[in-house]
Amino acid sequence: MNSKLQFGETVSGYNIPVVNEREIRAAAGIMFLATFISLMLIINGGNFVPIKYVIIIFMVDFSIRLFLSPKFSPILILGRIIVSNQNPEYVGAPQKKFAWGIGLVLSFLMFVLMVVLNTFSVITGITCLICLILMFFETAFGICIGCKLYSLFNKEKAQYCPGEICDIKNKQEIQKVNKNQKKQEETILSDSSGNSAPYVIKELEPEISGIVISCEGAGNKVVEASVLEAVQVLFGVSANHIKVLKMEVAK
Repeated sequence: MNSKLQFGETVSGYNIPVVNEREIRAAAGIMFLATFISLMLIINGGNFVPIKYVIIIFMVDFSIRLFLSPKFSPILILGRIIVSNQNPEYVGAPQKKFAWGIGLVLSFLMFVLMVVLNTFSVITGITCLICLILMFFETAFGICIGCKLYSLFNKEKAQYCPGEICDIKNKQEIQKVNKNQKKQEETILSDSSGNSAPYVIKELEPEISGIVISCEGAGNKVVEASVLEAVQVLFGVSANHIKVLKMEVAK
């Protein structure tokens, strides 16, 4: 196959053609923004012209990706420019091809309904909503829903998924969410008898905000100064947070 028309890139260390996930997410963001603005123009002003141009551009772009090569896609080229200073994140090309096939079908359906037939119905609205959801998940979370469907309809398992989700078997602790997450975590140590106790990493002493002392002889300035100095040394509290009161002896 002509390397210029190959779907995906041949990169050392990868046994299948791959594409750059970063430029794909950037391209999905561009597509989402264009669709969202077009829908706002429909809602606020009843202007259907921009969305028709957006649909045509999407359909042509998906066709170029699938039938020529992703490297010639205008939207992907723009995304490539945006993320040109970022290291590539390679993902498997086969699952992306499947996902873009879904995109082409949806954009073609929108083209027939809105451009050719010039209609706007519930089906059109649902199709547009599906497109928005797919693009939003791709650009915001790096989740390619079409790629997830790839494994359901193909015998071969998807390889080189974003975030290595195809290969992760067990989640790391930082990825886990549970109902006790807000509670203080404790590490328990057990001895040979089965007794357990928390493993203390650090003890935090109560912070002293102020001290009040009642003692005999506090009326004497010398005694009061000695008590004040002793408390400062013992507790490390400044003098303005210490109050020495004279103890009243009951008669």
